Amino acid sequence: KETQKKAMKALAEHAFAPDAFRVGTSLYPYLQRQRRGYDHWRYNDDPYLHDRVIGAQRMMLVHLLHPNTLRRLVDASEYGNTYALAEMMTDLTDAIFAADRAGSVNTYRQNLQQAYVEMLAEVASGKRGHREHAQSMAVYELDRVRKGLALTSGDTGTKAHRTALKLKIDRALSTEG
Repeated sequence: KETQKKAMKALAEHAFAPDAFRVGTSLYPYLQRQRRGYDHWRYNDDPYLHDRVIGAQRMMLVHLLHPNTLRRLVDASEYGNTYALAEMMTDLTDAIFAADRAGSVNTYRQNLQQAYVEMLAEVASGKRGHREHAQSMAVYELDRVRKGLALTSGDTGTKAHRTALKLKIDRALSTEG
């Protein structure tokens, strides 16, 4: 259990934190596409920072929320693993939402939170082979996130983001009932 908690803490600090993947602006030119020859007119030089970050974060979420991963957590509890599915899902939700409860949500975190809610809705639906334990936890976490979004602090972009999340969660939960 301690190893799994440490791993989740490392993900929370280095992959899902508000400042995760932040590098100095001096590195941005190195992320730009290199021009070679004369065939670069189709592409711009933007490094697409948000796309790169959410791509990496999404891959981690896909693994963490994969039906086999969640099934293994449930099954492992039968032979000694004490890091339960409920604890893992709660830790994951906290890693993605807790730091932003009191203020504005930066655009990287907005992308992460949108992706996480979409994936939770997918787990809750059971369409990808998730078992009942995982579906129940996904519904629980969606409801918990929804309740946490009641805060009205933050800038206009944050308020719009929270409104969009509430709408996605309401849609996901209404199809469950």
